[in-house]
Amino acid sequence: MDIRAVIKDSPMSRFQILTVIVCVAATVVDGFDLIMVTFLAPQISAEFALSASLLGVVLAAATGGMVIGAAALTPLADRTGRRPIILASLALGAVGMLVSALSPDVAGLVCGRVITGIGIGGVIGSVGVLLNEYSSRRRYGLIMGIFASGIGLGGTLAGGLTAPVVAAFGWRGGLVAGAIVTALALVVAAVALAESLEYLAAHPSERSLHRTNQILRRMGHEPLTELPPVAKRTAAPIRGVFVGRAGRLTVLAMVGFGTLQISFYFVTFWMPQVVSLLGAPGLAVAVSMGMGLGAVVGSLAFGILSTWISRGALTAVMIALGALALAGMAFVTAAPNALVVLAITTTLMGSAGIAGYYAIVPNIYSARMRGTGFGAVLAVGRLAAFTSPIIGGWLIDARLGFVGVFVAFSAPLLIAAVVTVVIASMGRRRESEDTPSATPTLESA
Repeated sequence: MDIRAVIKDSPMSRFQILTVIVCVAATVVDGFDLIMVTFLAPQISAEFALSASLLGVVLAAATGGMVIGAAALTPLADRTGRRPIILASLALGAVGMLVSALSPDVAGLVCGRVITGIGIGGVIGSVGVLLNEYSSRRRYGLIMGIFASGIGLGGTLAGGLTAPVVAAFGWRGGLVAGAIVTALALVVAAVALAESLEYLAAHPSERSLHRTNQILRRMGHEPLTELPPVAKRTAAPIRGVFVGRAGRLTVLAMVGFGTLQISFYFVTFWMPQVVSLLGAPGLAVAVSMGMGLGAVVGSLAFGILSTWISRGALTAVMIALGALALAGMAFVTAAPNALVVLAITTTLMGSAGIAGYYAIVPNIYSARMRGTGFGAVLAVGRLAAFTSPIIGGWLIDARLGFVGVFVAFSAPLLIAAVVTVVIASMGRRRESEDTPSATPTLESA
């Protein structure tokens, strides 16, 4: 039995749908934990008397941790399995939120945010791989769009749910609430999630066969008498993702995803502050919630449109439109309402682009190296996201002017759009001798 064909070509079972729901819920919780700090920024800045540059470090700390989580934890999913890494990452996220809440100074707060980010990076990378391996071919684009919407949805919920908690218990109370929500997500995931069938097939043993048959029964399929033969291992995962056609696609994906993240996270973390600095502090919460909702809509729009439109082309077009919206902010700095509309448009298009990369990248790799490859691309993207709010703070402190800042951050989006077109072109020109594990599938991922 070809396990991947069973999953990809059959209607999705209730078990697979439950897996998708739990994975998306974990991503929503991560979005809650990640974006919450933008709503707490005014109180944190006031308590510690932070400059714009230092506040940028606080805002970027979790994304810095996500670099570590994506680079260190997601590749471990190729060795220990997807499920244990998801659970361990959720546990780290809860601990990080609690450390942040109890921190007596800025250093402790940054440390807690880094720990939280490590957990978020591990969850997103491992969940993305697990969803790839449990989604049918027909629903894959939609599912990855829903998955990508999780961060934005979590950010939207953070804006609505954090306000009353912060009003009653301060910004530390908001972080404690995040820790509790993350711990609850850990319990649900421990009960509901099973290991990836593709991972079990790639690591055959008597225990793997038993676990595989348990999952197949839950999916409504007949059990196996033995696991399918495993292809001969030709390279260690970390080496395999950087050689041949897969290696070239890895580098291009890193460039495209990294430049996309630079611009997206500048808008995500700085626009509430920018709106306040431009004289409309009353719009700060509105722009944060609007951008969170825009990110959700963008991800879902990608998932729906990818049913009919080539994923590579759709991703490139969405990113290019986001670049135009971000550059357009330079012309409306005196009109806060128009600025808010363009900020929401930018996050909508950028989120659609992120969903595109989430759908594209895992399919470049075989099951043995999928976590390593996806984690490597995510790590570069998170590194770019980490630097983004810090660079934004420097540029603002340097009095470049918001016109210059908006134009500067629109350039990386244009680069991402061009790189995506190149990747799509490589996907169309793939050579007949390429193996499935190394074949980019931008048109069919």
